[in-house]
Amino acid sequence: MLAQVAAGLYPRAVLEGTGLIAGPGWIPEQPVDLAAVTLVEDPAVSVPLLDGSEREAARMLPDQTLMRTFPRYTRAIRDLAPPRLFEDRFAWRLAGVDWSRPRLTFADTTYFSCVDVFEPLAHELAYVALDADGNPAGDPTLRDLPYRRLVGDPFDCARRPVMPAVSTLTIRRDGDRAEFLLHRRDPRAVAAAGGMLQVIPSGIFQPSSLMPAARAADFDLWRNVQREFSEELLGMAEADGHGQPVDYGSGPFAVLDEARAGGRLSVRCMGVALDALTLVGEVLTVMVVDADVFDQLAWDFVDRNDEGSVIAERFPFTEQGVRSLLDSGSVAPAGAGCLSLAWRWREHLLP
Repeated sequence: MLAQVAAGLYPRAVLEGTGLIAGPGWIPEQPVDLAAVTLVEDPAVSVPLLDGSEREAARMLPDQTLMRTFPRYTRAIRDLAPPRLFEDRFAWRLAGVDWSRPRLTFADTTYFSCVDVFEPLAHELAYVALDADGNPAGDPTLRDLPYRRLVGDPFDCARRPVMPAVSTLTIRRDGDRAEFLLHRRDPRAVAAAGGMLQVIPSGIFQPSSLMPAARAADFDLWRNVQREFSEELLGMAEADGHGQPVDYGSGPFAVLDEARAGGRLSVRCMGVALDALTLVGEVLTVMVVDADVFDQLAWDFVDRNDEGSVIAERFPFTEQGVRSLLDSGSVAPAGAGCLSLAWRWREHLLP
């Protein structure tokens, strides 16, 4: 609900009914094969102007003692209510979107650097938009939101660190039938979208290991999708940055690569958007898998993972199935964006 309220602050950029906003040219004219998307890491990108230590952000920080507040939001979360998965790791920062090439540009950041900005943004809006009982208290304007006003243009990636996640709608195709999976995120385990439904797999765009070889191999959207697929659906240990680089030539990675090379699996990017509440980036993708490949992997699907539970029910990829979920308000903005765009482009995705 709050994401929808936040989206109303940017009426020209709203992806209707999703809680997402998209900048000019951030959504392509049609889905783009992931293999056609060039990723560029630009070391010349400047350090963001905002880092969450600003006076306007400090208004949203809880008290650390009677005399002072916490210096950063991540420090408050760590000391007061840390979720199970809460660790500062290197991540890639979105720096530019250009679908005419197509090309996405990235720079360096860390998870905590982004949390220190997006948490005050979200809490500031919640403070203004909700009453003491958590009920809607009216629609705020930017005049009511000093930190969001300081951020300014949400699509100016030089103002703040924009951490992108790669969210993937997984569709099982069986002839003229199609169905998809959803994931319920556990609020005790995750820092964002707790309790909501989300497409699966989904995860922050970051390398699997601190080792240089991993950073080079993992700067690839498909590898991010594969890794999250293996962790969230197959229960493989999370690549938390401390171990060896992932061996993409074995196990489910090899199965997925072979299926993709053989035309039994396709993965496309449907654009880039921002969660309007947090202004976190979302790379929206869809993976269509032939039934035989999907079922081969599904034998080992888990019921739960480190971030929540995998919904056993498969949802029909039909107008009624998609619309009922979007209207329910229970789907996280990124998932809603994937569903909405996939249905819009269903003839491209399921020819």
